[in-house]
Amino acid sequence: MVKRIDNAGLAVKLQRVQAGLLQYEVAAALGISPQRLSLIENGRLMVSPLLMDAIISLIESWPDDAGAPTEAA
Repeated sequence: MVKRIDNAGLAVKLQRVQAGLLQYEVAAALGISPQRLSLIENGRLMVSPLLMDAIISLIESWPDDAGAPTEAA
């Protein structure tokens, strides 16, 4: 049995799901595998607070219309 130390990973998962993002999308943007992100979200892989902040910042700053063309200046 894997013991969970904290629930920071769950906060990441909740934010990702609320943003409508798939695990593989976020993982690709971070340069990690979806399996590694899953371990983080499920509290089975502890990461530094700095990386956790980076993951959350990425999710919060994800464009709502990621597939839409951008307007030329």
